[in-house]
Amino acid sequence: CRDSGPKWKRELVQDHKFDFVDIDEFYDDSCFTRTKYSLSTLLIIKSVLVYMADLWTAISLLVIGTMTITPVISIQIAKWIFLGCIVMSFLLLFLDIRKSRLIIESRDISYAFTSVIASRYYTTKSYPHYCFFQKINDSKKTTDEFAFFVFFTLKGGFEKVGYPYSMCQNHRIRNQEIPREHCIGEAFQREAGQRGDVTQHTFICVCNAS
Repeated sequence: CRDSGPKWKRELVQDHKFDFVDIDEFYDDSCFTRTKYSLSTLLIIKSVLVYMADLWTAISLLVIGTMTITPVISIQIAKWIFLGCIVMSFLLLFLDIRKSRLIIESRDISYAFTSVIASRYYTTKSYPHYCFFQKINDSKKTTDEFAFFVFFTLKGGFEKVGYPYSMCQNHRIRNQEIPREHCIGEAFQREAGQRGDVTQHTFICVCNAS
């Protein structure tokens, strides 16, 4: 019996590549656009500085072995929890960079627009690319805004790392709020993207189980 079902295949649409678009046509010389471009550059610098701060924290914990706060649990345990969080953060970053390199090599517009690192690469590379992405962003409908919000929220969720809440007693988690004094601290603060996405925080809470 002949299979009459649909046969899905990945189609390569050539005109969706940067090679077939004149980016200079989207050049916008307005003061408002240039101000937004400057702010996006500052966000990129901020993200780099945050990763450098995490790297400095990891080196300090390995070399010095001390912390600026007094954790409830042993300093040795708290140190390795922090290090594990930082290492996981950089692993996720390297994986994202690897995927972004493939997107940049493909020169695909849709993939570049939905990749934070790839879009930032193009916007840093040239101002007309930023104007081009802004033109796409401004042409979105309400349904597109909702779809992109869900997409970037779920995509950014993979960068969140959950940590040892199980060290707390279950009834304390269910019945009352964990005091801020019982937390080791806020470990990471990451930008989900340059399009106004929600800033992500990862809290490492290690409660006193006594």
